[in-house]
Amino acid sequence: MADFTLANVYQRLMKILRYGNIHSVQADPPRCRVTFGTDPVSGSEHVSDWLNWSARSDSEVNDWSMPAVGAAVMVLSPGGETDGGLVFPAGYSNDRPPPATVPGQHVTQYSDGATVMYDTQAHAMTVTLPDGGKVTVTATGGLRLVGDTEIDGNLDVTGDVKDKTGSMQAIRDTHNLHDHHENGDGGGTTSPPNQKMQSEEPDQ
Repeated sequence: MADFTLANVYQRLMKILRYGNIHSVQADPPRCRVTFGTDPVSGSEHVSDWLNWSARSDSEVNDWSMPAVGAAVMVLSPGGETDGGLVFPAGYSNDRPPPATVPGQHVTQYSDGATVMYDTQAHAMTVTLPDGGKVTVTATGGLRLVGDTEIDGNLDVTGDVKDKTGSMQAIRDTHNLHDHHENGDGGGTTSPPNQKMQSEEPDQ
């Protein structure tokens, strides 16, 4: 009886913390299965049941990021019960090296090649998307940029454009209605310009 108890305790201790790789993933509900390798005797693969993976999910922050199949993970199983284990990332491997090796750089890289990097030494942030990638920022209260801004490309807006002295619409209104005193003996006033600045979308 004592030998059986000791063997059972030993098995549970060995299963409290195990390393493996993601075998499969499902999104709803968020669960993954972990493979711990192949049994050398039977040749069968050791695959866990569907387990929850570690994520921050509370009233302040709720993160979402599915682990990729093949990712190295660590399963923490209280009491040595793998079916109740929680899956954690297990660090880098030869197959999955880090996206950067420069001290001071903090980098997140995605499977399509997109990266977000902040360099604490250069005090610079870089966001790089693959060809065709887009960034959408929704801020109904407004968006404020402090500092000089460079745009290498076209700028399309659905509202008005303003600077410190006025808006583009005000410039159009002034131009389209302005006149001049005639030069010479006429003494009259010219008509508004024939070529008006476009103030709204032309009819299609």
